[in-house]
Amino acid sequence: FPVTIFGTKIFGTLSYNNVRDAEAALRFVLPFSTPAVSVVKHQTLCGAAVGLEGANPDRVFDWAWEGDPVSRYGGILAFNFVPSPAVTELLQKKFVEILVLPKTAESEAWATFFQKNNARIKIILIEANRFGERPSVPEKHSGFLGKLVQDPDFVDVEGCRTNIGKLEKAFGTWASANCKSNAIVLSSFIVTGK
Repeated sequence: FPVTIFGTKIFGTLSYNNVRDAEAALRFVLPFSTPAVSVVKHQTLCGAAVGLEGANPDRVFDWAWEGDPVSRYGGILAFNFVPSPAVTELLQKKFVEILVLPKTAESEAWATFFQKNNARIKIILIEANRFGERPSVPEKHSGFLGKLVQDPDFVDVEGCRTNIGKLEKAFGTWASANCKSNAIVLSSFIVTGK
């Protein structure tokens, strides 16, 4: 049943690894106010895409989804928009562990309906106003050596809404920052009409 934690609504039960993976997926899409999707497995990107202002969100999803068809199996997807019915139908047929979505009236109704139909996908709804803004909460890690607190990384996306050159630079930098040390980032840019 739905549980709310710090303004975040969760449909389904999350494990520790689920939470870490969901945070990694969300981290990638947070800076962008234009359509953005990330696909994460074991806290590392295996697909990501961002569109310019006016981009078709379904196309942005397709680009992220096709990033690594093998690694995405059982992965976590984060969107900064509510997926279309076509994307929803596709995801219901695939093995996806978690969807992270902006919390809107539309996504709440979508998540409730999705769960009532015995979906195996867990859904996390994040306050919609968090997208496109620099996070203010420091990152904290505790371990045997003590506690590490640092300001979170964040990419400067100023001017990226309509400028392909700025988006290209921001995307490549941010994708690299969201991968683990043994991951490889391959970045390509597709320029299409609306």
